Amino acid sequence: MMTDRVAQVSAWMDERAEDMARLLERLVAVESENPPGRALGRCADVLREEMDRLGLSPEILTVTGAPGEWDPRGLGCRQSSGPALTDG
Repeated sequence: MMTDRVAQVSAWMDERAEDMARLLERLVAVESENPPGRALGRCADVLREEMDRLGLSPEILTVTGAPGEWDPRGLGCRQSSGPALTDG
């Protein structure tokens, strides 16, 4: 039997299934061939746009010491003003 919290999270995810599928489509569309890390910045841009839309405060970070072929940008996020899915 599902707990109330599991049911709440499941319902929240069900309501956003199409949005999550669209985000996945955008991420998969990013040319990210090997070696790993080449499209890190482009993926970060897609995620930043989505996080902005959700009212989060994303920040693109530069990864120091990244190999020459890597896109040295990654994604960080500050605290959201939106609802939390966890207790605490």
